[in-house]
Amino acid sequence: MTNERMNATGTRSRVRSRAGAALLAFALVSVSAASGPSAFAASGGWWYDTYDIGAVHAQGLTGDGVEVASLGAQINADLPVFAGQNLTVADEVVCADGGAAVSTEPTRSIVHDTTVVAYINGNGTGTGEVRGIAPGAAVSFYANGPASDAGCFPAQYPDDLTTFGWGLQRAVDDGARIVTTSTTSQWSAGDAEAVANAVAKGVIVVVATPNPSTASPSGYPEGYNGVVAASAVDSAGALQVRDDGSPQALADTTVVAAGSELPAVGDWNSATWDTSLTGTGSSFASPLVAGMLAVVAQRYPEATGNQLIQTLIHNTGVDDHPLERDETGGYGYGAAWLTHMLAVDPTQYPDVNPLMDKSSGAPSDEQVAAAAARDFALPFAETPTADATPSDSFAEYGDDAAAEPDAGDAAVPALLPIILIVVALIVAGGIILVVVMTNARKKKNLQGGPS
Repeated sequence: MTNERMNATGTRSRVRSRAGAALLAFALVSVSAASGPSAFAASGGWWYDTYDIGAVHAQGLTGDGVEVASLGAQINADLPVFAGQNLTVADEVVCADGGAAVSTEPTRSIVHDTTVVAYINGNGTGTGEVRGIAPGAAVSFYANGPASDAGCFPAQYPDDLTTFGWGLQRAVDDGARIVTTSTTSQWSAGDAEAVANAVAKGVIVVVATPNPSTASPSGYPEGYNGVVAASAVDSAGALQVRDDGSPQALADTTVVAAGSELPAVGDWNSATWDTSLTGTGSSFASPLVAGMLAVVAQRYPEATGNQLIQTLIHNTGVDDHPLERDETGGYGYGAAWLTHMLAVDPTQYPDVNPLMDKSSGAPSDEQVAAAAARDFALPFAETPTADATPSDSFAEYGDDAAAEPDAGDAAVPALLPIILIVVALIVAGGIILVVVMTNARKKKNLQGGPS
C-alpha cells in the first residue's frame, strides 16, 4: 500500500508516494500453516456462509460481465486462486518508473493486494482457498509498482494527482463500473476532480477505511463526497477495537462488512505462497462490498451506479428498515447485505448519489456537473513526468497532515495564481493569518452488523 502527501506550497498540488512508509489496511492476528480442503474453514471463511453466498452463486449470480477495477501496488496473477478467472493486469503501472505490475515475490504488499483481488473473483483453490464474492466479474488490476523508499510520482498529472487519483481516472476512462481500493491517500484537489468524474459517469468507488493500526490516518479517500467507505466487523457484528478498548467508529463509514480473521492468499512472514496468514481489517470489507455491488449490477442491469449505492444503503442487514445513518457508532447505514439487495429492485430509487454530504465538501455537486459537461476528462493540463522530481518540501506521511478542505477548496486550482499573489502581499506586510476550520455533521443512530 502507498501513502501520499500533498505539497501546498506550489501552484499545483504536487504529490509523491512514500512507499517506504506504507501501511497495509489489514493487520495479522494469527498464522495458519494449513493448506488443503480444510484450510478455508479453519482460517475464517465464516463470511461466505453468513452472507449465504453459495445460494446466490447457485442462481447464476456471480457478477458475470460486470467490470470491476482494483487499485493497489503489485499482484501475483499466476496463483491457482485466479486460474480460469477473468483477471486483467494493466501493463503500465500508475507510478512513473514504477517497475513491474506483476510479481511472484510473497512480500507484505504483494500478498495484501493479491488477497484483496481474490476476495472479488477468486475461485476458491490454492492457499487459503479464498472464494471471491463475485467470481464472474471482470476484474482489472491497476498497479502502482513495487514499494520503494524513493517514492514515486503518478506517471501522468504528477503535479495534480496522487496515485489514487490517477489510478481512479484510468479505471474510469477504461470503462470500469466499480472501482475499489484498500489503500490510503492524502487530500488532493486534483483527486477530488477524478472522483467527480467517477460520480458524474456513474462509476461506484468503494474504499477501505483506516484500521486502528493505521498511522496518522488522513481521512482520504473515504472522505471524498460520493465515495462508499467500508469498515470491517467480525462475525458478531463488532467493529475493530483500538488500543484503548474503544471501537474503531469512523464518521465517514458508509457500510460495514466482514473483515475479521479471514484467510490471506500467501504468507509474507515466511515469504511463501504455500501457507496462509489470517488477517483482520477493512481491506477485506472493501472488495466484499464492491463484489456485492457487482452481483447486484448483474441482477439489475438497468440500475445506474447511483441507484446501486442507494440500494446498498437502503437494504442493509437482513430485515427491511427505515433509512437511517449511525455517524457516532461507526456503522454508517448498517451492514452491507447481498441477499437483501438482490430482493429489491434498485431502479425504484432516485438516480442521485446519496453520499454527497461528507465533511470535506469535495467534490461538490457543481464539480460533478462540470465533470459531466467536460465528458469526464480531468480539468487541468497534463504535466510532463520528466519535470516532476522529489522535493525536500514533502513531508513523510504522518508529519503535519495537510489541511482538509472546506466545500470551496476543490475549486482552488483555477484560482491559485490570484491566491499566490494575495499571499505574497500578506507575507510582505508581516501579517500572519491562521484559519481554523471545524465541520459538524448531523448524527443519527442505527445498530448493524452481520449476525
